[in-house]
Amino acid sequence: VVRIAQDDPDAPTKVQNTAALEKLLGRELRISPTRFEKYQNCPFGYFLQYIVKAAPRQKAELAPNISGTLTHWVLENALRRQGAAFKDLTPEELQALVNDLVDEYVTENLPGMTVRMEYLVARIRRNLVGLLGFIQRDLRQSGFQPVAFELRIDDRPDADDPGAPRIDPVELCDDAGHTVRVVGTIDRVDAMPLPGDGRTYLRVVDYKTGGKDFQLKEVYCGLDCQMLLYLFTLERNGDSLFPAPAAAGVEYLLADPAPESVPRQEVSGEEADLQPTYPLNGLLLDNESIYRAMDTRGTGEFVPLNFNAKTGKVTNGKSTLADEAKLGRIRDHLDGLLIDMAANLYSGKID
Repeated sequence: VVRIAQDDPDAPTKVQNTAALEKLLGRELRISPTRFEKYQNCPFGYFLQYIVKAAPRQKAELAPNISGTLTHWVLENALRRQGAAFKDLTPEELQALVNDLVDEYVTENLPGMTVRMEYLVARIRRNLVGLLGFIQRDLRQSGFQPVAFELRIDDRPDADDPGAPRIDPVELCDDAGHTVRVVGTIDRVDAMPLPGDGRTYLRVVDYKTGGKDFQLKEVYCGLDCQMLLYLFTLERNGDSLFPAPAAAGVEYLLADPAPESVPRQEVSGEEADLQPTYPLNGLLLDNESIYRAMDTRGTGEFVPLNFNAKTGKVTNGKSTLADEAKLGRIRDHLDGLLIDMAANLYSGKID
């Protein structure tokens, strides 16, 4: 039994029986970025949700996040199944691909849809055509290409597919010998070997179906850091899949806004039709060879950067670019927060 002592109403909430707490936790913490952020936001909330496992009663009803799960599933399978051929699909083939994948998902996961759900699925279907077209245009011009989808970070094999590729999590240790590992699944990993450098630069891409505004001040507090935690794991432990891995950055693709149709630049002497564009944000390595490879024409359409029309220089680099030293400081800071989390949790500090 874990007893929370509150004899002094002004005293911080603390678990007194830390031996019992350690029996519940074990000597090793294996946490997702979501759980890490929950602890940083409210240690007591983390204690209740993930240790005591207290939860409010919920109605037994089907309430799936259709937009998020369907969008992620279609994006993953469209790129995974088509491979390099995805870039060369015609608009008609892209439309057919979306229809086939949406129909497959609905048949397997959404039987007996209501009228409202049918409307939502139709809306998602229309958006996916534009979104995949945007990703297609990106890959056609980019030096970075997808190399992994739904890549697991875990030191345990997948029970359903033991041979599936995975990356071992980074293991950190507090002063008392407790370890903490961050596990999870990366939506998409893009890679680019840089000639003459010898390293494989990796970009982590996440699809967001809601609003997203990446800010480093949130990362400093241990929030909004999922993709960076994944990127730093790839950088340190990804050599089993990627030769000499190096961090190129993280990008959040806002996959479900109401996109604006914007004129594209002239390509091969012909002006293309208006195409939907989707917002991006994130943090990239401050290396011109790297971020220029992501947006070869310097339009700002495929990277979270703004370029001066006359000089071609980046105008918002302070908030969206970080050199290797700065990325290293962010990585070390997050490591410190994870170690502090383990030390505080095992000592019963849950205020």
